[in-house]
Amino acid sequence: MKKFYLFITLFNFLFNSVSYSQVTYKIPFELCNNRLIIEHTLLGVNKYFCFDTGSNINIIKEHTSSFSNYTYNKNIAKVSIGIFNLNLVVINNIKDKLFGDVWAGYESNTSLKSGCNIDGILNGSLLFNKNLLEINFINKLITIHSDSTSFSSLNDNIKSTFQIDYPAKGYETLASKFINNFISISGMIQFQDSSKERTQFLIDTGSNYEIALLVSDSSLIERYSLGKVIYENDFFNVEKEIDYTYVSYNIGDNTKSHNIRALMFFREPSMFSIFGSRKIGVLLGVPFFLKYNSLVIDNFEKKLYLFK
Repeated sequence: MKKFYLFITLFNFLFNSVSYSQVTYKIPFELCNNRLIIEHTLLGVNKYFCFDTGSNINIIKEHTSSFSNYTYNKNIAKVSIGIFNLNLVVINNIKDKLFGDVWAGYESNTSLKSGCNIDGILNGSLLFNKNLLEINFINKLITIHSDSTSFSSLNDNIKSTFQIDYPAKGYETLASKFINNFISISGMIQFQDSSKERTQFLIDTGSNYEIALLVSDSSLIERYSLGKVIYENDFFNVEKEIDYTYVSYNIGDNTKSHNIRALMFFREPSMFSIFGSRKIGVLLGVPFFLKYNSLVIDNFEKKLYLFK
């Protein structure tokens, strides 16, 4: 357990230490199964990654037992990422100007069934640090600005504006300062029995669900579950039964939903939880954002803008 804490602390320290000069980066992407897939070159080799703002670790999935292009630490680190517990090796020889110098390898000989060509996951949350990030779904382009001056031309098309904050706000643990580079907005979910829960909605481009619930109290799953469904994630070779419920949600003044199905992922309470000591947090995924032409996360003004 101590090795796990040290591993996570090291990852977050290094990721939060990255800085950029005053430049703009443009990254084309494609959509596959409601995930943002980008092409990125590592050590001279083009690979395809899921751009994931809900992850703070870069992961490369290898389909052989060698990791032949990389030098790596042979010690296995058990790391909790979102709803997964993974055995990862730390890769030592990647230094990347956008996504940092610390990478991990996930060894698997399993072929993907989803049809998405994915070699790994990129830490999209790193780009929030002192940047303005735009994801344009019409042009299929991620743009990263290291200042906010280019944002003014977009103002006329703003549909909704939200204050952003870190997901553990108000429920901080001793470890929260190491994982505060995630972005979330506040909102409310309402269950079928009319009970309500005010919580944070994590901006999670790695999720292909409109919303999903991350729950650290098993009694809440027992209370609200309406049954089980099979959840599959072939990137991590996961297939298991997950409880689901129906909820409506409300974020901001005008963004309300009808009842929709939401999976409830249980995570043991942990000081390293993205949501701190909250019992319920919400993952706000790509299907929600596809209702809009683009989104802008302005870390200078601490705002999320949605454009029609």
